[in-house]
Amino acid sequence: MNQVRPAGIWSSAIVWGLLWAPGVVLLETLFDWHKTGHLDSAEDIVAKLALFMVVGALCGLVLPRFRDLRGTATVMRLGSTAQVVLFILLMLLLLAGLAWMWIAKV
Repeated sequence: MNQVRPAGIWSSAIVWGLLWAPGVVLLETLFDWHKTGHLDSAEDIVAKLALFMVVGALCGLVLPRFRDLRGTATVMRLGSTAQVVLFILLMLLLLAGLAWMWIAKV
């Protein structure tokens, strides 16, 4: 059985830069439009797009290195108890954030 070769670093950077960035900028622009009632200027949208494309490309360059570390001994393995505790702490943090937003709205 042949194994599929993982995508290269540059193809990963292109995918993250060209696919992730426009979607995030579109969602943010639509959210701001819904919230404020007006659209940002074209220069602001293009600046956001360029910034998110650079950040996406950098993420695409970095993520394959973490994928390569996955099988080595340098990656810390959490026990099941630590995973449950981490999950509960994250859910409590989420609830606290939602409560804070709800209190601020009222």
